Amino acid sequence: QVVSKEEAAASAEAAKVKAIKDECEADLAEAMPMLEAALKALDTLTKNDITEVKGMKSPPFGVRVVLEAVCIMKNIKPVRQKNPDTGRMEDSYWEASKKMLMEDDFLGSLRSYDKDHIDPGIIKKIKVYIDNPEFMPEKIMSVSKAAFGLCAWVRAMEAYDRVVKVVEPKKQKLKEAEAQLEVVMTALRAKQAELKEVMDKLAKLDADLQDKKRRKEKLEHDVHMCSVKLERAEKLIAGLGGEKTRWTAAAMQLGELY
Repeated sequence: QVVSKEEAAASAEAAKVKAIKDECEADLAEAMPMLEAALKALDTLTKNDITEVKGMKSPPFGVRVVLEAVCIMKNIKPVRQKNPDTGRMEDSYWEASKKMLMEDDFLGSLRSYDKDHIDPGIIKKIKVYIDNPEFMPEKIMSVSKAAFGLCAWVRAMEAYDRVVKVVEPKKQKLKEAEAQLEVVMTALRAKQAELKEVMDKLAKLDADLQDKKRRKEKLEHDVHMCSVKLERAEKLIAGLGGEKTRWTAAAMQLGELY
């Protein structure tokens, strides 16, 4: 009965863990298709596509915006330079973007981006781009294939971060539930071990009892057989005693005659 209660508690805890795990997976399922699509979009890009963008003298607005967003995601600061029209010093993400595009493994750095630990400050800045109706992959596609893939990547990173913020507390809850399940399972295994030990002892006692019963039955059988043999022996001795008397009388008669 004690073990049954432990098993019931373990089943309840396991069901709780599964429910939390399923919830986490359901939440992640929202962002994963977008993330996978963005990575596939990156895979379609070649060095020539990047070189084409890098070589633009006067890039379209869509290309500039996308590269600004990528710089922000990679925490690359804009370059301070003088605006030829106003003569004032201004931040230029385009100059920073060109340097970024010259990285040896630029696309590789996006594929291996640490999406699980994006700085909140970066997400706050990137929200301005995400909320811009012009910052959509399908609109950017008409301007540049390379910018399309980069735009999809930025949006996927932001969406993944948004989902992770929801999932993270649930993951912590899952971790705690799994730890509690392990405590319950450890207690259950201990109880099951104790029960097995008791059952093994009972089985041994039962085997010993059955052996003693068999020995008792054999002894009873042996006693019965001894009684039967004894009775037969007594009858035989009695019969032989009568024969002795008859032979003694016959011997006397023969002695008188001869």
